[in-house]
Amino acid sequence: MWYDFKEPIVAFFGMSREALHIHFGMTLFLLGAVLFRNTPRRFFYAWLFVLAAQSINELLDFHDWYQWTQSWNWYKSLQDYVHTMLWPSVLLILFSRWGRMPHED
Repeated sequence: MWYDFKEPIVAFFGMSREALHIHFGMTLFLLGAVLFRNTPRRFFYAWLFVLAAQSINELLDFHDWYQWTQSWNWYKSLQDYVHTMLWPSVLLILFSRWGRMPHED
């Protein structure tokens, strides 16, 4: 189960799951920016990379949660998306704006 895979990660880092969402979101965004560095829309692709990873995580969380409770905690899922996507979204907006600014000589 996905939960059993994630628990040692939570224990290793010794921080809350919410904090891990923030850190993993930023790490994946930076990794995506490096992976897509040769494309003009690298920050957008990096943002999509984080969104895809978070969506897969939530689908696997849903699978585990539904098996345990036969329901879904939508509020927790939304919190996870906000924690994971907030800073990559801020950076995407900033980098997109910065890339359009005229350069001074």
